[in-house]
Amino acid sequence: MSVMNLLIDRRGACLAMHNAGVVEVRYEDGESHRVGLNALRRIIVPQAVRIVIPPVVNDYIALFKDTSVCSVVTTPLSLTAATSAVSRA
Repeated sequence: MSVMNLLIDRRGACLAMHNAGVVEVRYEDGESHRVGLNALRRIIVPQAVRIVIPPVVNDYIALFKDTSVCSVVTTPLSLTAATSAVSRA
């Protein structure tokens, strides 16, 4: 359950990073307001990906570390709860 909470939390942060990357691209570089979606695909997105890659990689590394910690913490707790439930039955 805690891993699912981490994934939901990281998903929101990842979306915010991608939005910030697209906003960071200047209109002079892309001229996207004039040419439409084709410019978005060919000009804006490659520049945004270049901006977004470092924070996204850092976020995935942090997610990997957090899920490892959660699995180490929650496994003994789950086993203790299961053992107590079996002993009651």
